Amino acid sequence: PSGPAIGEDKAKEAALGHAGVTAADIREYKIKLDTEDGVQVYEIEFKAKGYEYDYEVRAADGAILKADKEADDDDDKPSSNVPSGPAIGEDKAKEAALGHAGVAAADVREYKIERDTENGVQVYEIEFKANGYEYDYEVRAADGAILKSHKEIDD
Repeated sequence: PSGPAIGEDKAKEAALGHAGVTAADIREYKIKLDTEDGVQVYEIEFKAKGYEYDYEVRAADGAILKADKEADDDDDKPSSNVPSGPAIGEDKAKEAALGHAGVAAADVREYKIERDTENGVQVYEIEFKANGYEYDYEVRAADGAILKSHKEIDD
C-alpha cells in the first residue's frame, strides 16, 4: 500500500495495542517517521511495565513490521539504598498520593488501592478520580516515595 500515512496517533494505537499496554502505562515515548527499504514507517520507542518496546509500524496502513520487547534494566530496580522495612500502610500511601496530586480526600471518587510488587519492590498502586482528572500512582510501600504518577483528563 502506498496511500497517505495513517498518522502518528493511529501508529501509536497500533503499537500500544500490540504491546498490550495503555497510554497511561507508558514512559519515554518517542515516534518518528522514517523510510526503511523504500517503505515509510513510524519508528516508535517507549517504556512500560518494566520493559522497553521498539516498534516499526507501516505508515500506509498501520501494519506492525517490527516489534521488540526487552527488560528495562534501569526501571525502578531495587538497589542497596531502597528501604525494605515494614510497609507504611494504605492510609499513609493514600496521603502521599493525594498530597502529591494536591487533592483533598473529600474530592476523591472511585478510589482504588492495591499492594503489589514491581521489579522486586513492594508498592501500593493507587487510582482515583478528582476534580475532572484521573490519577494513577505507584507509591513505594517501605517509605511512601512516589515512584510513578500520572494525571489525565477524566473523559
